[in-house]
Order: sequence, then structure tokens, then C-alpha cells
Amino acid sequence: LRRWGIDEKQIAVIEKTGMPMETIPIYSPMSGTVIERLVTEGQYLSEGEPLLRLADLSKVWIYGDIYEFELPYIKKDMPVKISLEGFKKSIDGKIDFINPVVDTGSRTVKVRFEVKNNFGLLRPGMYARIRINVPQQPMLAVPSSAVLFYGRRAVVIVSEGGGLMRPVEVTVGKKWFYR
Repeated sequence: LRRWGIDEKQIAVIEKTGMPMETIPIYSPMSGTVIERLVTEGQYLSEGEPLLRLADLSKVWIYGDIYEFELPYIKKDMPVKISLEGFKKSIDGKIDFINPVVDTGSRTVKVRFEVKNNFGLLRPGMYARIRINVPQQPMLAVPSSAVLFYGRRAVVIVSEGGGLMRPVEVTVGKKWFYR
């Protein structure tokens, strides 16, 4: 009976009453949330056959996509803020894993975020919005319409004051879009 996972209390009841148990409650060796039930009532089971799929949802992983050009700005263990549709409170997390392979179709990389699910707000299959706060480096930025291209040269016009202007050659960096 012990080999079948029947606990000592149940065995004691069988010994005391001398009657067999028609149904046997089976207790899980771990706690968690039932994700999938693999058996139905009345079904016969073989030894070692799984009954349920359980998951510990106290800590969850969220998967997301990062564009290829954003990769230099993110690192493992960077803090993130997770927000859910309809919830005002955000949840703290961190970048747990950055896939080393770029998806050639979408030009993105899969990133895994680890989040403590203290309040049970996060559930499998939900969508979430992730904000990664990247440390800002000071840089000069001008509107794209201010850059004049002459062959391979890029030039902006700088005001010297008093109505004087002078052209300055610049190196064009990343193009950013702000909403």
C-alpha cells in the first residue's frame, strides 16, 4: 500500500476497519496549481501514469521579443517593469535569459523575463507589457530633416549667433522614433 502512495493514516483506517477502500484519495507530493487534468473519473491507471500537470506559479517566466538593433542596450539581470491590461499596479522582474539566435523572419531575439507572482496576477497564456529601463547616455540629437547629405558627407548648419551660420560635418547614428 505504501508503494502505491497510500499514506499511513489511510493504512491505519484499513487495518482498523478491516474493510477495503473502494476509492483511494491520492495526494500530490508537491503543491501547485493544476494546469491540466490527464485522467477522468472511473479511468483505470497503470503504475507511474501521470494524473495531473501541476505548476508552481509563485515565480513565472514571461517571454518577449526584442528587436535586433536593441540588443546592445539590454543585459541579463536588468530590472524590468511588467504591466497588465486592466491592472494599475506594475510588477518588478528581471531579464533572465537572452536567446543567442536571431529569428530571421522578424529580426527579433527571444528574451525571458523572471517575475515573482506574489499576488497571483500572472497566469499562463496572459499578455503583458514589459518596460526595460535602459541607462541613458548623453548624446546630441537633431531632427532628421536638419541633416543635409552631400554624397557621403552629412552636414548640419550651426548658428554662430548674430545671423552667422556655418556647416558642420556630423556622423549619423541611430534613427529613433518617439511617440
